[in-house]
Amino acid sequence: MRIAIQGSHGSFSEAAARRRWPQLETLPCREVKDVVAAVREGRADAGCLPIENSLIGSVTTTYDLLHEAFGDGRLQLTHEILYPVHHTIMAIPGAPLSGIKRVLSHPVALGQCRVWLSEHLPDAELVSAWDTAGSAEIVAQEQNPALAAVAARPAADAHGLVPLAERIEDDPTNQTRFLTFTRLLCWWTTSRECWRSPSRPSAPGA
Repeated sequence: MRIAIQGSHGSFSEAAARRRWPQLETLPCREVKDVVAAVREGRADAGCLPIENSLIGSVTTTYDLLHEAFGDGRLQLTHEILYPVHHTIMAIPGAPLSGIKRVLSHPVALGQCRVWLSEHLPDAELVSAWDTAGSAEIVAQEQNPALAAVAARPAADAHGLVPLAERIEDDPTNQTRFLTFTRLLCWWTTSRECWRSPSRPSAPGA
């Protein structure tokens, strides 16, 4: 089964989708709209997108796009997945934590690890990137021992990196809610809840 996800291999979206479909094949997409398009056009059997985080609230771009995409009745929601968000700082093999000068990640992830980064890498430059797992991919490509990424632990394995420290997030209760969706009348849909469009909570974490 092929699942469209936002981000590179090893992303939180991929890890969440794998909870539902352990043997999945992923189709990495750069933007939320690309995930929706892949499902609508039949290039993926289903999509998996983050919809809400317990710390920052709704992922507004996902909500808005799904509301619009579901308007013509061609897509349906299938499952909700709650996934714990634990961040890992990773680098190329042999790179010591003491030598890290730049840390790449999505700005939300960097913000969620602010305390750890300020204590352990106070002089490192924090660089915003489009995706956590995408940051790991960049570190792997550049092969610079002074460069590290903050991402989900599976991203290290996916891109040949090694963890320098795990669970560096400031709040260990952090979790993200993901929604999976398919084209209408896909055979694996069994729940009546699959027919509802996503509703926006009134407050962060609601």
